[in-house]
Amino acid sequence: MKNKFLIPITYSDVSKDVIKIADGWAQQLGAEIHFMHVCPDRSLVNTYSGQYFDLTKQDQEQMEDFLNQHHIKANYKLAIRSGTTYLAIINEEEAIDPLLIIMPSHSHTFLSRLLMGSNTDYVVHHSRGPVYIYKKSEVKFHDVIIVPLDFTEVNKAVAHLADEWAQNTHCEIYFIHVGTLPSYYGNSIEYDIGFGQEEIKKMSEQLKEQLHTFVKDLRIKSKHYEVLEFGKPYHHIEKLQEQQKAKLIMMASHSHTMMDRLLAGSTTDYLLHHSACPLYVYKSTR
Repeated sequence: MKNKFLIPITYSDVSKDVIKIADGWAQQLGAEIHFMHVCPDRSLVNTYSGQYFDLTKQDQEQMEDFLNQHHIKANYKLAIRSGTTYLAIINEEEAIDPLLIIMPSHSHTFLSRLLMGSNTDYVVHHSRGPVYIYKKSEVKFHDVIIVPLDFTEVNKAVAHLADEWAQNTHCEIYFIHVGTLPSYYGNSIEYDIGFGQEEIKKMSEQLKEQLHTFVKDLRIKSKHYEVLEFGKPYHHIEKLQEQQKAKLIMMASHSHTMMDRLLAGSTTDYLLHHSACPLYVYKSTR
């Protein structure tokens, strides 16, 4: 794994934000930024002579001018690629093996995601390494990081990464675990009217102790809190982010079938498109 960031960019305003973020992080970590710009097939035919002209050089010059406007202080390189954007990004990751891919999240219609997905969706699900998804927001975030836990080994790696991140940025961490009630307990309305409260209370106490023990064993150095909820994970994670105005959600990516994502979506998929703050999606496949 090389000390590089892979940053797919366009000429958009959100890319300008990503460039600034990448420059700051690269300076802190001594990393090199590998910018890439993906174009369609850049050969045009001259109908009079039948000759083809490669416009890659023109793309290179225009994007270099664009980057020069940002006065980037970190070392960086620029690659111009052609073809399908998400495939080009994955191929570039294979070639340079970066520490992290940083890319913006763009809004897409539900139908377009069902039919072919967005570039961000594809990269999040097919990249080998971690992906940071930047989201442009007018909200003033607080120095809070949210880390969903499900007590798996990969969550330990995410928690330690969040702890390191929090120490470097003076953030607090909210560890949240969302439990699932047995189906025979029904929905939250039945819980509210007193159905099975003793059993649920016992389950809650057990999970609370399990969460506390799991976090305690991690020996987290940053100031942190533990939150236990029941229901749909994405709902409570999103709600906690809104309550705390957290600046980042750090979570592990778990595999899901295409059918699962089409019918219900994963927690990662949901937060990718609905959370107000950026996401850091950790991969354990290396």
